[in-house]
Amino acid sequence: MKKTIGILMTFMIAGSLVAWSSGLTGNAQKPIVEKKVLLVPGNVDLTATGITLDEKDRVTVKATGNIFFSDGKAQSKAAPDGWGRSSYAIDWPEDANACDDPLMDENHAALIAEVDGEFFLIGKEATFSGKAGLLYLGINDCTFTGDLYNTGQFSVIIKIERAGRFQ
Repeated sequence: MKKTIGILMTFMIAGSLVAWSSGLTGNAQKPIVEKKVLLVPGNVDLTATGITLDEKDRVTVKATGNIFFSDGKAQSKAAPDGWGRSSYAIDWPEDANACDDPLMDENHAALIAEVDGEFFLIGKEATFSGKAGLLYLGINDCTFTGDLYNTGQFSVIIKIERAGRFQ
Protein backbone atom coordinates (compact mmCIF):
# COMPACT_ATOMS: atom_id res chain seq x y z
CA MET A 1 0.00 0.00 0.00
CA LYS A 2 2.82 2.38 0.93
CA LYS A 3 4.58 1.54 -2.34
CA THR A 4 1.40 2.31 -4.36
CA ILE A 5 0.93 5.66 -2.61
CA GLY A 6 4.59 6.49 -3.23
CA ILE A 7 4.26 5.70 -6.94
CA LEU A 8 1.05 7.77 -7.21
CA MET A 9 2.73 10.71 -5.45
CA THR A 10 5.68 10.49 -7.85
CA PHE A 11 3.34 10.63 -10.87
CA MET A 12 1.37 13.52 -9.38
CA ILE A 13 4.52 15.53 -8.71
CA ALA A 14 5.94 14.75 -12.17
CA GLY A 15 2.65 15.71 -13.81
CA SER A 16 2.54 18.99 -11.88
CA LEU A 17 6.09 19.84 -12.93
CA VAL A 18 5.32 19.13 -16.59
CA ALA A 19 2.17 21.28 -16.46
CA TRP A 20 4.02 24.10 -14.68
CA SER A 21 7.05 24.04 -17.00
CA SER A 22 4.90 24.04 -20.15
CA GLY A 23 3.70 27.50 -19.16
CA LEU A 24 7.32 28.66 -19.13
CA THR A 25 8.32 27.21 -22.49
CA GLY A 26 6.21 29.05 -25.04
CA ASN A 27 2.64 28.19 -24.18
CA ALA A 28 2.08 31.63 -22.63
CA GLN A 29 -0.83 33.54 -24.08
CA LYS A 30 -0.09 36.20 -26.68
CA PRO A 31 -1.47 39.72 -26.21
CA ILE A 32 -4.30 40.87 -28.44
CA VAL A 33 -2.90 43.05 -31.23
CA GLU A 34 -5.05 45.75 -32.81
CA LYS A 35 -4.12 47.84 -35.84
CA LYS A 36 -5.71 50.96 -37.20
CA VAL A 37 -4.90 53.17 -40.20
CA LEU A 38 -6.08 56.76 -40.30
CA LEU A 39 -5.37 60.13 -41.84
CA VAL A 40 -4.28 63.08 -39.70
CA PRO A 41 -5.14 66.29 -41.59
CA GLY A 42 -2.76 69.23 -41.34
CA ASN A 43 -5.55 71.76 -40.78
CA VAL A 44 -6.91 70.23 -37.53
CA ASP A 45 -5.22 70.51 -34.14
CA LEU A 46 -6.15 67.02 -32.88
CA THR A 47 -7.72 64.03 -34.58
CA ALA A 48 -9.58 61.45 -32.47
CA THR A 49 -8.31 57.92 -33.14
CA GLY A 50 -11.22 56.19 -31.42
CA ILE A 51 -8.68 54.22 -29.35
CA THR A 52 -8.75 54.08 -25.56
CA LEU A 53 -5.42 53.06 -24.05
CA ASP A 54 -4.61 51.24 -20.84
CA GLU A 55 -1.27 51.86 -19.08
CA LYS A 56 -0.21 48.27 -19.87
CA ASP A 57 -0.72 48.69 -23.63
CA ARG A 58 2.31 48.96 -25.90
CA VAL A 59 1.61 51.34 -28.79
CA THR A 60 3.61 51.80 -31.98
CA VAL A 61 2.77 54.63 -34.37
CA LYS A 62 4.30 54.97 -37.85
CA ALA A 63 3.55 57.94 -40.12
CA THR A 64 4.19 59.01 -43.70
CA GLY A 65 3.06 61.94 -45.82
CA ASN A 66 3.50 65.69 -45.68
CA ILE A 67 1.75 68.76 -44.45
CA PHE A 68 2.35 72.32 -45.59
CA PHE A 69 2.17 75.05 -42.97
CA SER A 70 2.29 78.87 -43.36
CA ASP A 71 -0.62 79.24 -45.80
CA GLY A 72 0.14 75.95 -47.52
CA LYS A 73 3.26 77.21 -49.32
CA ALA A 74 5.18 74.44 -51.09
CA GLN A 75 8.39 75.58 -49.34
CA SER A 76 6.81 74.84 -45.94
CA LYS A 77 6.57 71.11 -46.65
CA ALA A 78 7.04 69.07 -43.46
CA ALA A 79 7.27 65.30 -43.05
CA PRO A 80 6.08 63.67 -39.79
CA ASP A 81 9.37 64.62 -38.05
CA GLY A 82 8.48 68.28 -38.68
CA TRP A 83 10.48 71.42 -39.48
CA GLY A 84 13.68 71.79 -37.45
CA ARG A 85 12.99 73.93 -34.38
CA SER A 86 16.39 75.66 -34.59
CA SER A 87 15.69 77.11 -38.06
CA TYR A 88 11.90 77.52 -37.83
CA ALA A 89 11.92 81.07 -36.37
CA ILE A 90 14.53 82.16 -38.92
CA ASP A 91 12.87 80.53 -41.94
CA TRP A 92 9.27 81.38 -40.99
CA PRO A 93 9.30 84.38 -38.61
CA GLU A 94 5.67 85.41 -39.23
CA ASP A 95 4.46 81.90 -38.53
CA ALA A 96 6.77 81.42 -35.51
CA ASN A 97 5.62 84.69 -33.90
CA ALA A 98 1.89 83.97 -34.33
CA CYS A 99 1.58 81.76 -31.21
CA ASP A 100 3.21 78.91 -29.26
CA ASP A 101 3.09 75.34 -30.52
CA PRO A 102 1.88 72.69 -28.04
CA LEU A 103 5.44 71.29 -27.77
CA MET A 104 7.80 74.26 -28.04
CA ASP A 105 10.92 72.09 -27.63
CA GLU A 106 10.01 69.81 -30.54
CA ASN A 107 10.05 70.40 -34.31
CA HIS A 108 7.31 72.59 -35.74
CA ALA A 109 4.55 70.74 -37.64
CA ALA A 110 5.71 67.32 -36.41
CA LEU A 111 3.19 64.58 -35.66
CA ILE A 112 2.29 64.64 -31.97
CA ALA A 113 -0.03 62.71 -29.67
CA GLU A 114 -2.20 63.61 -26.71
CA VAL A 115 -3.50 61.25 -24.03
CA ASP A 116 -5.31 62.52 -20.94
CA GLY A 117 -4.04 66.09 -21.40
CA GLU A 118 -0.39 65.08 -21.93
CA PHE A 119 1.20 66.00 -25.27
CA PHE A 120 4.24 64.11 -26.61
CA LEU A 121 6.18 63.72 -29.85
CA ILE A 122 5.48 60.91 -32.30
CA GLY A 123 7.30 62.07 -35.45
CA LYS A 124 7.90 59.46 -38.14
CA GLU A 125 7.77 56.56 -35.66
CA ALA A 126 7.40 56.09 -31.91
CA THR A 127 6.65 53.31 -29.45
CA PHE A 128 5.28 54.07 -26.01
CA SER A 129 3.38 52.62 -23.05
CA GLY A 130 2.27 53.82 -19.64
CA LYS A 131 -0.52 56.06 -21.00
CA ALA A 132 -4.19 55.66 -20.12
CA GLY A 133 -7.08 57.41 -21.86
CA LEU A 134 -8.26 58.39 -25.32
CA LEU A 135 -5.50 58.70 -27.94
CA TYR A 136 -5.49 61.76 -30.18
CA LEU A 137 -2.99 62.57 -32.94
CA GLY A 138 -2.24 66.03 -34.24
CA ILE A 139 0.19 68.56 -35.62
CA ASN A 140 2.69 70.50 -33.49
CA ASP A 141 1.36 73.84 -34.68
CA CYS A 142 -0.87 76.56 -33.30
CA THR A 143 -2.31 77.98 -36.55
CA PHE A 144 -4.47 75.70 -38.67
CA THR A 145 -6.80 78.09 -40.48
CA GLY A 146 -6.75 81.77 -41.39
CA ASP A 147 -3.75 83.48 -43.00
CA LEU A 148 -1.29 80.83 -41.81
CA TYR A 149 -3.40 77.77 -42.62
CA ASN A 150 -2.09 74.22 -43.13
CA THR A 151 -2.77 71.73 -45.92
CA GLY A 152 -1.79 68.11 -46.51
CA GLN A 153 -2.03 65.11 -44.20
CA PHE A 154 -0.12 62.31 -42.52
CA SER A 155 -1.09 58.69 -43.08
CA VAL A 156 -0.70 56.83 -39.80
CA ILE A 157 -0.59 53.17 -38.79
CA ILE A 158 -1.26 52.50 -35.11
CA LYS A 159 -0.48 49.10 -33.57
CA ILE A 160 -1.63 48.36 -30.01
CA GLU A 161 -0.50 45.29 -28.08
CA ARG A 162 -3.08 44.85 -25.31
CA ALA A 163 -0.95 43.33 -22.54
CA GLY A 164 -3.82 42.67 -20.14
CA ARG A 165 -5.99 40.97 -22.78
CA PHE A 166 -4.98 37.69 -24.40
CA GLN A 167 -5.87 35.63 -27.44
